[in-house]
Amino acid sequence: MDPLAVIRRAWTHEEAQVEVKTMTEYMTDFGNKLEEMCSLAKDNFVQICFSLRLGV
Repeated sequence: MDPLAVIRRAWTHEEAQVEVKTMTEYMTDFGNKLEEMCSLAKDNFVQICFSLRLGV
């Protein structure tokens, strides 16, 4: 749940809707998030290396 949803729920006194995932769903989602973060880190690293070589 994103932080703004938590704040909205606290202000409006809404009941929490808990999403229950199986272990397989959790691990699949976690693996996908890790892949995405690794890709972002790699892209950022390449961009920094490229800018350092150019002296930008």
